[in-house]
Amino acid sequence: MVERAPAPAAGFEAQYLMVPDTQAALEQLAAWAACTGEDRLIGVTAARARPLPRKIIAALLAVEMPVGKTIGNLNNQLGCPLSSCAWPRRPARQ
Repeated sequence: MVERAPAPAAGFEAQYLMVPDTQAALEQLAAWAACTGEDRLIGVTAARARPLPRKIIAALLAVEMPVGKTIGNLNNQLGCPLSSCAWPRRPARQ
């Protein structure tokens, strides 16, 4: 997803989706992904949201359901939508 076409690289053909605003497109994609299927979302935020409590919560939930979480420090405007699009999904019931 890009706002402008990347420069061509020798021996490499890139596929990309051109959008007017990458931030808005990522947020829309993440919102769509969050609304598909039977997924639930739990956000852990605050100054004290250190990695250990997030890991403990994820481990406890993983016993009962697929769990996705941010890798490293992706809790920012681009990282959150990118992470949420990569999380495991449960399909919607028919």
